[in-house]
Amino acid sequence: AGRRTVPDGRRVKGERRRRLLLDATLRLVGRAGAVAVTQRAVAAEAGVAPSAVLYYFPTVDDLLVAALRDVNDRWVGALQD
Repeated sequence: AGRRTVPDGRRVKGERRRRLLLDATLRLVGRAGAVAVTQRAVAAEAGVAPSAVLYYFPTVDDLLVAALRDVNDRWVGALQD
């Protein structure tokens, strides 16, 4: 059987939710620094349940590392354009 070319709706939804959480994290860091980043604060900022943050990022450190990688990747991409 061939691979599906249509994106899985669950994967697209998951990527959207992950992006929402990363953006919320970056807003919190921008306003009050990394110390302001808690799973509850990110959930409130993103408008999702705290359990959603735990599902994608088991620890605050995982969340901060992912957010910093995301910023770095976008910055490097902008430099290459």
